[in-house]
Amino acid sequence: MGKLLTPAEHTLDGWFGKYIRLRDTPGPCVTCGRWLTYEDSECGHFITRDNHATRWDERNSHAQCPYCNGPRKGEQFKHGLRVEEIHGKGTCDILRWKASHSIGFKEWEIREMSKKFRLLYNELKKTKAAA
Repeated sequence: MGKLLTPAEHTLDGWFGKYIRLRDTPGPCVTCGRWLTYEDSECGHFITRDNHATRWDERNSHAQCPYCNGPRKGEQFKHGLRVEEIHGKGTCDILRWKASHSIGFKEWEIREMSKKFRLLYNELKKTKAAA
């Protein structure tokens, strides 16, 4: 079991997950290809959320169906293949390197990231509504 989140980290998780799901939907599950809407998607992570260095990295997270993200435990191998397709060859290596280096975020950094993803979510929501 991972460490308990601070209230600010919990808020950041919420905005980050909302943004990733809105960014990637409607569209296919990153691992099985099942067509997803915002409502039936989850924010899946290539490198698990236990690692704070990559937890809120946009390259590490994509919309995933509940089955792939739950019982299939994220389908890390398939997710990694898609990370390379989406973000370019070598991205998995970059994320693995980042994950191997301990990063501790200060409370103000967590709040700033939360603000960033809230703004990105709201802007994307407006853009998609206008389309």
